[in-house]
Amino acid sequence: MVLNQIDLFNNGFFSTTPEDGQVGTYEGNRIVYEALPTQSDALVLTPIQSALNILQLQIAAAITPESYTGIITDIFNDSTGYFNTVDTASSNAAFITDRYSSFITASDAHGVTINDSSVNGSERIGLRFSTNYPITVNQLIIKSPAGTVPTVAYILDSAKNVLYTSSFVGLTASFTSAMLNSGSTYYMACDNTGSTYRKESESVGVSYPYNKTNINYLGGMINTTDDSRIYAFTTAITTRTDDAIIKTVPITIASGFENFHAVAFRASTSNSATITGDFSFDNEANWVTGQSLNLNHSIEYTGTTFVAKFNLKKNSIGNATASCKGFGIQLW
Repeated sequence: MVLNQIDLFNNGFFSTTPEDGQVGTYEGNRIVYEALPTQSDALVLTPIQSALNILQLQIAAAITPESYTGIITDIFNDSTGYFNTVDTASSNAAFITDRYSSFITASDAHGVTINDSSVNGSERIGLRFSTNYPITVNQLIIKSPAGTVPTVAYILDSAKNVLYTSSFVGLTASFTSAMLNSGSTYYMACDNTGSTYRKESESVGVSYPYNKTNINYLGGMINTTDDSRIYAFTTAITTRTDDAIIKTVPITIASGFENFHAVAFRASTSNSATITGDFSFDNEANWVTGQSLNLNHSIEYTGTTFVAKFNLKKNSIGNATASCKGFGIQLW
């Protein structure tokens, strides 16, 4: 393979010149050689990792694309993957930047139309809510007001002390690392930092609570007083740590393969979280489930249409995450 006539041995791409019988590991923008593994599982793992490393370079437009008859790879440079192998409709893991993680994202809207006559004022308004899980608040969304928009959003504790703040961009306030405990009461609130703005609210047809996926809406709030109105907010987008899956679309493969080896690329697990795989080689007619990764397996039900599910598992107390940046399958 000619890599655009680049001398990889003299321009610092390799840490040192590899010798016969050595393989390389891609680290940043360099390849660091290592001894060729001798264990059978590792021997299969090495070409998969190499293919994924090459794909990473391909995505960065550093080399010419290649194809592999017995290797399936993809990297999650976006939610569908570089080769569009992710079935986003059937996957519930959260895509964050360049990886899928064992988070479940919920867009919890209370569903009440806010169309009451609004008034101007400077008071802080908002909604009281409880949490069904340990969650992270990603975004809070308000109704478009018929006047000046509030500028700052807050998350308050049960005593109305400020925990987190964020500035609105349009109608959305985005938060970073706004983590809340399970089974606790909080407030989402907004104001214009002491200046007058349009305070949208609704009283007609309001009947608390509104129990949703990650949170439950319990009531309204103006200044330091709880009441029964809906104020300003329409939707809270939150995530929670939970078991999640990444499922592929059906992928056509050649016939005759008898074995496979699967890896999760750039996998990360914490606090005993795990990643396993479910695999079908006959277009989901039969599955082998709960398969360990990084090991060789026999193909029990042969076929020409491959589908995979990567199971990102939390630990028993629900405070662990598992994630990966792609996957690779070796067939032989």
